[in-house]
Amino acid sequence: MRRSSAPDGQRVRGVVGVPGSVGQSDLGRFVVGESELGIGRLVGVDGATARIRYFRGPVKEPYVERESDLQRVAVAEIRAHSRVYFHDGHRWRIGRVDGEHRPGDEQYVVALPNREGEILSSDQFDIRWAPRIEDPYEILAALGGASPRVYEPRVDLLASWHALRAAAAGVDGLLLGSVELHDHQLTVVRSVSDDHERRYLLADEVGLGKTVEAGAIVWQSLRDRPTGEVLVLAPDHLRQQWAEELIGKFHVDRFPRASIRIRAHEEPETWPDGPVGVLVVDEAHHLTRAGPLPTETLVRMTELAHGARDVLLLSATPVRTNEVAFLDLLHLLDPKNYQPQDLGEFTRRVEMRDELALIHHSLTPDLDEFDFSLYADQLRSVFPDDKALDLLIGQALDCTDSQRPDRIVRVREHLSETYRLHHRLLRTRRSPQISASFGVRGRRRGRPFTVEISDDSDELRADLIEGFRLHVAELVESGEVEIDRAIEALRVLGQACGSLPHAILEFTARDESEGAIGVVSHWLASSGEAWRRELEALAPIVLDATALQIGRMAIAKALGKVVVASAYPAVAQAVSSAVAGSFGRHRVAEHLNARSRDENAASVDRWRCDESCRLLVCDASAEEGINLQTADVVIHLDLPWDVFRLEQRLGRADRFVRGKLQPVESMVFMYGDQAYASGWFLFAADSCGVFDQSVSSLQYVLADLESEVLAQAITGRAGVFDSDIESRRERLHVEEQRIAAHDSLDSVSGLHRGLNERLIHEDANPRLGAALKAWLTGVGAKTWSPAKGSLQIAGRPRPQVPFALERAMAPWFGTEVALARRAAVDRKAPIVRPGHGLLDAIVNYLRDDDRGLAFAFMRPVRGCWPPTAVLRTDFLVRGSTTHELDRIAREQGIASWLQVQHESFVPPVLETVYMSDQGLEVDSASATRPYENAKGDRNLMWRPEMFDELTEHLDWEAVCGQGLTGARRILDSRDSVEPRAARAATALRSSIDGHLAALRARAETDLEPADEQVQAFEALALAVPDQLEMVVDVIGCGVIVLADPGRIGE
Repeated sequence: MRRSSAPDGQRVRGVVGVPGSVGQSDLGRFVVGESELGIGRLVGVDGATARIRYFRGPVKEPYVERESDLQRVAVAEIRAHSRVYFHDGHRWRIGRVDGEHRPGDEQYVVALPNREGEILSSDQFDIRWAPRIEDPYEILAALGGASPRVYEPRVDLLASWHALRAAAAGVDGLLLGSVELHDHQLTVVRSVSDDHERRYLLADEVGLGKTVEAGAIVWQSLRDRPTGEVLVLAPDHLRQQWAEELIGKFHVDRFPRASIRIRAHEEPETWPDGPVGVLVVDEAHHLTRAGPLPTETLVRMTELAHGARDVLLLSATPVRTNEVAFLDLLHLLDPKNYQPQDLGEFTRRVEMRDELALIHHSLTPDLDEFDFSLYADQLRSVFPDDKALDLLIGQALDCTDSQRPDRIVRVREHLSETYRLHHRLLRTRRSPQISASFGVRGRRRGRPFTVEISDDSDELRADLIEGFRLHVAELVESGEVEIDRAIEALRVLGQACGSLPHAILEFTARDESEGAIGVVSHWLASSGEAWRRELEALAPIVLDATALQIGRMAIAKALGKVVVASAYPAVAQAVSSAVAGSFGRHRVAEHLNARSRDENAASVDRWRCDESCRLLVCDASAEEGINLQTADVVIHLDLPWDVFRLEQRLGRADRFVRGKLQPVESMVFMYGDQAYASGWFLFAADSCGVFDQSVSSLQYVLADLESEVLAQAITGRAGVFDSDIESRRERLHVEEQRIAAHDSLDSVSGLHRGLNERLIHEDANPRLGAALKAWLTGVGAKTWSPAKGSLQIAGRPRPQVPFALERAMAPWFGTEVALARRAAVDRKAPIVRPGHGLLDAIVNYLRDDDRGLAFAFMRPVRGCWPPTAVLRTDFLVRGSTTHELDRIAREQGIASWLQVQHESFVPPVLETVYMSDQGLEVDSASATRPYENAKGDRNLMWRPEMFDELTEHLDWEAVCGQGLTGARRILDSRDSVEPRAARAATALRSSIDGHLAALRARAETDLEPADEQVQAFEALALAVPDQLEMVVDVIGCGVIVLADPGRIGE
């Protein structure tokens, strides 16, 4: 066990003059010699050596002398609010320099408590040196402390700071971000931080916050390397969102020397030529062979990824059904073990996991003993050499019904940790537990689900698409057009026919001859002008009917906030103008491709915030990159003939939202009697179920199914769409289960859960914010709350703190900061937590300074005479690993892993010891309740005569001399010290053994090499001692004097 000592490089209080300019004429002046000792008084000069007398504090032996190299000594300027000490012949008195001191003036105005003051020369007072006071009873013996109102916030602030800092090991970026804290995001960020090689695929399910996880990791990287280079590659429409997230949520603009670039996937010419420190790739599957980008771009991507120190790839792409993209992503992370040409072998390995994945997915905690035993037999058969798995299965079988759920979870976690596809693949699936704190809106069919619009052009459009179908069928049969191109062409025209007439008329304005659109445009141009003229004539009628129906439904019937969505800019613009003309421009906002990013953002904000603005009319530009989770209804003016695009549209509203909201409803507009449009609607709704639940994991399965159905439609007409609904639904269900099983096996849920829960609990505790506000009030700072849970500190009047601390606090004067998590999120304000410059500066000062280190007060107790002194001592007990354990962990590259485990097993604990002046522990409520002035408690620090009377029957100096020793004796008998140290070592050893068992089992598979990791943890296991070390910090002490107030002064 060891006590903590003051950290290296203590701050020097006061502005220092020029070193080497001090001589005999400066004897008696305040100077600075060794910076870690702070300010002292020059008392001698002997050649090249200076003798400096330092004031230790208002203690029994207050002075100590040290020698220093004269060339390093400089005169110290005593700044306003410097804490000063002088003895009035009876006791030590403590004050502060009031106002700035004029150069050459030897007189100082010193402010004292109770609105008293003195004018003193510099030789009449002392300034305490920098080292921390080891025994606060020395201060208490001289009655040199402060009010209990100062003492209590100091203890709470220090205890809260340590508790939060320990629980936030590896997740500082989330703790200090203006974001909610969620278990799954904490797990992902900790897992990345655990690893010295931070090259990871963040594969959480859509909507679970991969951007937040990446932003936190980026912040942590910049904290460690403030001049680092960060490159974010994202689809162009997401670049603005990334900038807003990094600045608004993670405040990366506070790293002015860093290089942070956000570039588009589609513009590789803007990417840097050389390597970067941190590479973040959003929607990373776009930059694989399964994506839309050319080979040259993929080559550039590979070069950047292999040259970067840290790589974060963000993609919810499932492994199953998209092996080529997944292999490419793993190649970017780990080129040594994953090569693109090994697709066949990789696919085989994925398929071999099918049985295990399905078992894992079925291992729910509610299984009874019999059902679990069936899966247990299968697992033992598949993995006969996995000893750790065999032990866990045995424990889950040989237990009570109440114990079984937790033990089944342990089996699941072992399977996931051991047989995950790659240990740097981090995936979280939406579960009931996650949904409870990170729920999404959900979706459902509206009432009505379909809205019929009278349309006299329906027969014309039906003829157009049927004629085109026959045309492309002939082209395919003759070999003039490949089937894939024909499918895309039918998709293009079929989708347009299902919208307002404006969608088809757009093609007449296009000058495209290539691709699927070229096939459609060429055929329309060859079909004469009659169809176009008729459609132009009918278009206004259909538009008016549509606008009137939207107004009646969304405005007159008050559906709430409504998104009106179309795939076509011309349709969205026309409908917006028509509705605004009939019902008022103030009721309509727009998000259109023709508008700038800022214009669209302002329009969406108006829709969200303006109660009278009911409708947000969008074209395809709103299908990605914006959040519309406040929508109550989505009106579909048309349906993309691509179910995943429809999923993206609905996903804008079906997202994470705080609080309980109803599922977002869908209403689909149908124009007249169109077999192809209604057929596609039935396919999307009934076969795919996209209006009932998210189908994001089925992206690639859906693409294959759509291609099959559209190919059949080319030869089989519109009836193909709504045939075989049950078989298609079953096919998608089976694939969804298989994908879910693989994703479940690769998930990381459950890791660090205890530490995460502790952090979330500590973060929600208002103790730290209350203590900070109380301390700021105590030092005379003016504060106010711009909103609930936030705080702003005025620069005037200046807080009564040393100049060095004031300078450290100054960047935050006049800036709103959050004390509560909700305020940080809602107002995008930096949150005051460990790691924040304001809080850390104050905590460092409180740890070293003697202000608030001791207190004394009288508590009235009738009949208690002579008075009874109850001593209170506050300790912070925290664990520490041994130097040998730290050394091995650093050498093996697992120091971060060790830190997280250590903080999990040995969290800091505030221990308060109450004891009598005889050294016996006291637990009576009359002594241990907090200071309450309203109940007659009286501060004795500024009532020395009363204190002397109340303690005259005691040898006060002797009582204080034994105070810390007696309190430590009581503390050492508690469970939080020696027993906890032994339990922590046992828990650490067990954690290492469990991790080793999983690694060894993994090494037996062909998923990825694990030999180096096994060797690292074997070395660490050998270094674990019988018990970890415990560090005991004494935070402060005080005395509660129980006395009959009627006897005082007799």
